[in-house]
Amino acid sequence: MDRRQFLVLSAALSLIAPARTQGLQRERKVKVAVLSTGRSDEDDNLGTRFYSALRAHGWIEGKNVTYERFFTEGSRDRLDQMAKAAVASKPDLIFTPTAGAGRAARRATPTIPIVFIAASDPIAAGLVSSLARPGGNATGVFHMSAASTPKRMELARELLPGTTRIGIVIDRVAPDHGNQRREYETAARLLGLPITFAEFASFDEVPAAVAKVKAAGASVLMMNASFTLAARRREFADSALRNGLALFAYRGEWADSGALLSYGAHLVEGHERSAGMAHRILMGTKPEDMPVEQASRFELVLNLRTAKTLGIKPTPAFLTRADRVIE
Repeated sequence: MDRRQFLVLSAALSLIAPARTQGLQRERKVKVAVLSTGRSDEDDNLGTRFYSALRAHGWIEGKNVTYERFFTEGSRDRLDQMAKAAVASKPDLIFTPTAGAGRAARRATPTIPIVFIAASDPIAAGLVSSLARPGGNATGVFHMSAASTPKRMELARELLPGTTRIGIVIDRVAPDHGNQRREYETAARLLGLPITFAEFASFDEVPAAVAKVKAAGASVLMMNASFTLAARRREFADSALRNGLALFAYRGEWADSGALLSYGAHLVEGHERSAGMAHRILMGTKPEDMPVEQASRFELVLNLRTAKTLGIKPTPAFLTRADRVIE
């Protein structure tokens, strides 16, 4: 075979391979279990981004993919129960939009592939052995960046120039709470902003934690990635608002739930990436061979309704910088 014949054959095979893959995909029928830590009325709306992204890869609900949805309704006690139920449904893949759900899924099965979105460090959470070599049945997208912590503090000082202290409520049950605490300490030291920590282990302890930082003179409230808080975003945002605290969060859904501002990984990108990874797994790639992907796009979301309630008037320049404004 001469070089010209080889190139013609290669080109023909490159056209045949995708068509064959698409044909196999149309013939297959798969089940994806979705394990969420929050409430069905809130978290399934977030899940639509994942479903839409998978649809773009050719997975159409009711045709070649079925979704089984499992919600803990904000209860940590129900997490392992729902994870076991998800495994019992015999899915081809489990999608978990939080690290906490991913950990529960891993406890429930060592074999069914898991794709996660994690704001907590997936290594500290026990989801993977390393970012480059996951080494088990789970892989996904890591949504947190150390650079986003000082950025949120800078934004707090810019939006509220009178800020003299930042309160941070931190979940001591979170697997990487020590790392995140050190990130806040480092950022505060570099920016010269006093901080007050208040720790909690359950949502029942959160009101006391919020009261502690308010009593210390904080006007801004921040938190670490937490199953407990993520599962009850709206309640926590309402608590901050009732106490006159400006809540600065790490992902866009928090601003949707009432936080004043969020700055962190782009939520849609995370779902699109995780859907792409799920597609590859459903087509035969092993999770252990897929490095964890890290966020590359970040977004600033401002909730103007919350700003008005707190009496905060963002400058036109600040509004222009926001990627999204909730009015």
